[in-house]
Amino acid sequence: MISVLIADDEKWMRDTLLTSIEWEQHGFYIVGEAEDGTEAFGMIELYEPDIVLTDIQMPHLDGIALLEKAKGLGLDSIFIYFSGYDKFEYAKSALNLGAMGYILKPVDEDELLEMLLKAKALIKNEKETAKETGIVDENYYNKLLLSIKTYIERNYMKDISLETTAREFSFHPNYLSKLFKEETGGNFIDYLTDVRINRAKKLLKNVRYSIADVALKVGYSDAKYFAKVFKKSIGVSPKDYIGKNR
Repeated sequence: MISVLIADDEKWMRDTLLTSIEWEQHGFYIVGEAEDGTEAFGMIELYEPDIVLTDIQMPHLDGIALLEKAKGLGLDSIFIYFSGYDKFEYAKSALNLGAMGYILKPVDEDELLEMLLKAKALIKNEKETAKETGIVDENYYNKLLLSIKTYIERNYMKDISLETTAREFSFHPNYLSKLFKEETGGNFIDYLTDVRINRAKKLLKNVRYSIADVALKVGYSDAKYFAKVFKKSIGVSPKDYIGKNR
């Protein structure tokens, strides 16, 4: 699977890109979304995406500067630009820096998909070459796993599950479950539960929060079920834990 980062300061554009292509079907997954250049650069540093789809003009850091900074990190992410500005100098600057292409808004889905598939073929060819020379990039799955863990740690308080997380990354749930098991030795729900319970332990020490409050804050709408999961994980009930730690 090829990792893709989407960067655009307009939410409608990001939403359009997310829904206009059957990402998983074509061998891609979305590693994240950024609403400005600075956020995009942070995600590039963290996730090292294979492909960056970015508006050429964004707040704080434009698409050209973003590519230059990515190159400064030694990354070889493939950049595909889109813009509402039909100006030759933008396209020329982007292509001179090594961008794969420049698409005008509104983005034509077929044109974008064609460019993505070309990028995918190039990436796969490079990976095959690396394998043939004995250089196997283990970072690929490590990056993917890091992305999933980061997503869990940022969203554990919401009603997330294996299915919703798989959908977020444009995976089939079975594939995500298998990947998580192979890379961590554990399963998805165990990791999610650990994140939630560790956060709950910290919150339960705070006198401002009741058990029900804490349950909601870590993603459990049913306080009784939360208490059951907590006791199974920690060995004591939330009430007893409070008695020992407040």
